Amino acid sequence: MGNLTLIRAAYETESSLSSESRVARRLEQAWGCSLKKLTVPYRVDFALEKDDSIQAWLEVKCRNYPSTRYPTLMISVLKWETGILHSRTTGLPFIIAIGFTDCIRFYRYSDKHKVTFKWGGRTRATRDNSDIEPVVHIPLELFRDLKENQGNRNSTALG
Repeated sequence: MGNLTLIRAAYETESSLSSESRVARRLEQAWGCSLKKLTVPYRVDFALEKDDSIQAWLEVKCRNYPSTRYPTLMISVLKWETGILHSRTTGLPFIIAIGFTDCIRFYRYSDKHKVTFKWGGRTRATRDNSDIEPVVHIPLELFRDLKENQGNRNSTALG
């Protein structure tokens, strides 16, 4: 059956956390909100807080290539499921934001959107056997560009 990994190493580096933080700050400015970093058991990165209450669940991805390189965003099915579960449990949106080298784009989950499920993951520089897993491919055409420097008028992620 192979080598079962019970505890997976954390692969977030200082550099990846710094990139995530830069994207998070830009989202906070554009959406007029505060992003609260969640702990590991939540499996998504942030709770989006506005007007003293949580308004959404947010996963932030950072890519070191332009938004035109691939037609989809690929994330773990487990992360996808967890974000949807948080959304359904609380009635709050699940949002995925991606920081590319040329822009930031975001997606608000809807069960009406067509996504594709595959076996895949990090196949080029595999770190352990958990890097290859069920993944979901979300078409980038479902993502919207973050419009910065518009203050609180840029709240399209919430509704």
